[in-house]
Amino acid sequence: MLTRYLSVLLLVGVAIKLPAQEISFTDLSLKSFLISEFCVDTNADGIYDATADFNADNQIQVEEAEAIIDLQLDIFPDTYFIHSVADLSHFSNLESLTILHQNSLTSLSELGLEKLESIWLGSNNELKYIDLSDLPNITNLRIEDTEGITYLNIQNGSFPSENFSLFYSDNIQFACIDSIAAEYEAVKWHMASGLTPTVTCGTSHTKSFNSDAALSVFPNPTNGWISVQTEVNIEWIKVYDVQGKLRLTFLQPDNVFDLTELRSGIYFIQFGSDTWIKTKKIVISKRTN
Repeated sequence: MLTRYLSVLLLVGVAIKLPAQEISFTDLSLKSFLISEFCVDTNADGIYDATADFNADNQIQVEEAEAIIDLQLDIFPDTYFIHSVADLSHFSNLESLTILHQNSLTSLSELGLEKLESIWLGSNNELKYIDLSDLPNITNLRIEDTEGITYLNIQNGSFPSENFSLFYSDNIQFACIDSIAAEYEAVKWHMASGLTPTVTCGTSHTKSFNSDAALSVFPNPTNGWISVQTEVNIEWIKVYDVQGKLRLTFLQPDNVFDLTELRSGIYFIQFGSDTWIKTKKIVISKRTN
């Protein structure tokens, strides 16, 4: 793996001298972490010794992302507030991915990383929805210290041959697995009382979590007061700024809530419960006294 990694890295060294395609990140907090923190193991020694920004231009080019084999997102508390890792789909040559202590992350799916062999998700306290069914070559899977997972889909065609762990990840509400006895036995002990894994994933669980039910917010832009119209029960609302930092939380909110303490700008509002989440982008316009 080391020889292959260095070969790709050398190619990137040539490519980045020419105009290169920059990744347009949907989660700016993820980008900030990748260009600021040592998160890449460059020589397969288990030590993360480089940022993902190899040419130090405060951007991540596609060529840089494709050069990375081993990536770790171990988030410093109260520093980075990542709520989506969908942009990791650009890291198409990843073989190992670790995500630890990321308490803003509520769902993980659709990575599409066909070369990924090892994934470790640990101590992500709010991670409720996990779909790894599009990762066909996983041989080492650890989902640890994550209580009360609402949706778990590991039906990818095989059972991890090297290691599988759900250590301290109990009370799983729904688990879709492969038709493999060892996988069934490994998962069933971590299900909520009376529940068992299934080989029928079903679309209702996915739709429930991602909330296809109608939800609208108005006015947008707003001067700070927001009204919500929806068909589903909202248990909580979280408001993030464009850097991914959690700014406000509302528990058991009314249909009208107050954002007037926030400055003008763009924000992302997550509406949800234990079984679904939906995100809306809003603009708070300048207010006049």
